[in-house]
Amino acid sequence: MDDGATENAFWRPCPNGVCYCDYRLTIRGCTTTDELRILTIVAAAWSGACIAAVLTWLYHRVAIRGQLVFEMHGWFPRPKPIESLMFFALFFNIARLIHSCILLTDQAPWPVFRLIVYDLGWQCGFAAFSCYFFGVAHTLAASSKTIYNAWIRNPERVDVLCVVFITIPFILPTIFNILTGVNASQGNNDSAIFFTKVNYYIWMCLAIFLGIFVFFAGVRLVKLLTSHMVTKANQRVNIMKIKAGATKVKLTVFFGCVCIWGLAFFSGLFATARYGIITNNVYVGLVSGVINFIGIAATTLILTVLVVEPGFVNSLSSWSLGSSSEARSHPSQYMMSNMGTTTLENSYHTMSMKKHTKAEATTDTFDEDTTLATGITTSDTDSRHNLMQPSNPSLRNYADQNNYEGSRQQQAQSPVSPRSPIAQQFSSHGMASFDESYQSATSKSSFERPKIATSPRMNHSPRLGGIDRSPRLMPVRPGSPSLGQVEEDRLHYNHAIGQLRLPANYVSPEDRRRQELDPLGQNHSRY
Repeated sequence: MDDGATENAFWRPCPNGVCYCDYRLTIRGCTTTDELRILTIVAAAWSGACIAAVLTWLYHRVAIRGQLVFEMHGWFPRPKPIESLMFFALFFNIARLIHSCILLTDQAPWPVFRLIVYDLGWQCGFAAFSCYFFGVAHTLAASSKTIYNAWIRNPERVDVLCVVFITIPFILPTIFNILTGVNASQGNNDSAIFFTKVNYYIWMCLAIFLGIFVFFAGVRLVKLLTSHMVTKANQRVNIMKIKAGATKVKLTVFFGCVCIWGLAFFSGLFATARYGIITNNVYVGLVSGVINFIGIAATTLILTVLVVEPGFVNSLSSWSLGSSSEARSHPSQYMMSNMGTTTLENSYHTMSMKKHTKAEATTDTFDEDTTLATGITTSDTDSRHNLMQPSNPSLRNYADQNNYEGSRQQQAQSPVSPRSPIAQQFSSHGMASFDESYQSATSKSSFERPKIATSPRMNHSPRLGGIDRSPRLMPVRPGSPSLGQVEEDRLHYNHAIGQLRLPANYVSPEDRRRQELDPLGQNHSRY
């Protein structure tokens, strides 16, 4: 790019004999050559590292885990939010690396080509965040019919808008870059300056609107995840993973909006005062540094957020656009450890056992439901160990006090102990006692199973005017706290953190006391 003074006046102005460089086209033959070369080398190295990291991540997601970047629905592809974001981020860094190598080696001395390659990186960056926005839009629509009716309504129209919004940055800036490069090569600097201003004003408008759309989609998605955490707090859902996902969305939207709106600001600034920027050593270094690094930094930060562990991400949720009200909707670690047991017992309250002779099949179902309740997949030995030894300290103390671990050996060596009052009640109702049901359940299996028994459901129901005595299957842990005790502890916890809802199947202390005094409901009176 050293062809004559007339052609160089656009990308290398020399007022008063001092030459300056338009950092988009050249970094040689000007007063800031050394500084711009250092910035370009750092940008090239950083882009290369990002390319390797993003390629590794995409290979893991697409090739190993089988995720898709786009899904075809009719004639239009629908992008996946995260996969498409990183897919176009890969091409953004490739374009930035190519442009840096061209400036460092001073190859391809054609203004049109250099301008197109310079803007190609930002076109890919805009496509990345556009795909993220429309991918989130389809995700929200698929998760809620209300959101679908209020926001999407016509998926084909949204698909068309997605394609248009992705292709506009590839069409309009390319047209104006061609016009700018041709006029600059022909020495028509006034026309080249005019098309440059129009080009970067278009970039500013696109960046402002895209940032608003990404921020809007991120806020809607975070609200959806937060409501999902509240509604699923007492169910078999890993709340910490949902919370980590919400935090990752917050950080992704934050870094993306900073990058997009930063580009909008500097695009408008460059369109307004291009000549003043490139003829000032401080301004040209500042603007070129921000433009070179802001996109690469956003790629690095977003990729870091995606690959870090959920526990570390949850530690950032206190400052990453979160609110203190969210913490009150999440159970504590103690409640999370008891949630699996309580939910398991509640689920077995709703199951009826037609024949008690199916004890072995019942114990197998117990193991499967325990795996679902805890969300942990382990080997047979580990599963039995986790079932026989509760993880909660309070439950472990109950087990130690009642010689829980040696109960099976004592039953195998010692005669059957006298029946307890509750066992006699079971016998009077024509059901097997606790010890008999346990022996029948373990005699057919070599595994060490938790004890299974049947008992009548004794929930006090004033509205029904009686007690439902239909047999229910309940897992019994010797020495463990009862269902009512766990529910009462949860009620106290909810009251302490400001929640007003009651636990599932809550039984008040007064009802439990009445059941203990009159377990069969013989003296029950309506009121």
